[in-house]
Amino acid sequence: MQNRELLSTPFMSGTSEKLLMLMIWLCLAVGPNLLMMQSVLLVCGLVILFFKKGKQSASFKVMLLALPFIVIASVGVLFEMGSKLPNATFQFNTFGLWWNITPGSLQKSMLLMLKAVNGLCILQFAVRNFSYHESITVAKRLHLPPVLIEMIVLSYRYLHGVQKTASEVMMAQRQRMGYQNLSTSVNSFSLMLSAVFVRSLRFSIQNNQAMGVRAYNGTLYLPEEWHRSSVLGFASVVVFSLFFISLSFL
Repeated sequence: MQNRELLSTPFMSGTSEKLLMLMIWLCLAVGPNLLMMQSVLLVCGLVILFFKKGKQSASFKVMLLALPFIVIASVGVLFEMGSKLPNATFQFNTFGLWWNITPGSLQKSMLLMLKAVNGLCILQFAVRNFSYHESITVAKRLHLPPVLIEMIVLSYRYLHGVQKTASEVMMAQRQRMGYQNLSTSVNSFSLMLSAVFVRSLRFSIQNNQAMGVRAYNGTLYLPEEWHRSSVLGFASVVVFSLFFISLSFL
């Protein structure tokens, strides 16, 4: 799939402007501890992500998968345990401890949740707007260690093979009633993991032999992909940045 087919923002097609947008978005999501800014950033992020026409079920599934972990972490920050606090808006006693919800803990919990969801939006933006070869080109130009880049490339190559093996084994196990109860499910899942491990080990040996036959000298040669930027794309990034900088002064 080409890079232009992955774009969720048709007005931003250059690699430089997308990378700049990603870095500014990340700084805004991590830095300011302002509820209004984080809330507006979340709304703008969702608009940017789902601006593209078509089904967005995959993006929603990824975000919903991480939502329970975000909720659990936010609830952990929401309560202040210990003695009874006079400024608590809600409190109850259990297990010999007072569980207090104060305005400060409520703000921290909301900020944590908003920042975590904004982080998910940033990951979705990067995945959907950078193609495979474009991501490797960006990593090279950012001077990441070559070993790290090779690990990313090899992991990406193994990912589809391992996923295919896992789905085939689980389909065969379901047809043989391998997930009827807890004990059979645990046994079947462990057998699936062992099959995936053996297959991935076999893939690595075959890949090592193939790279040796092709005179591998420690460097993987991959085609580079870098798209030219446009004035409209950079202007949109500048407007995005100035808008949120102005919010920090309100």
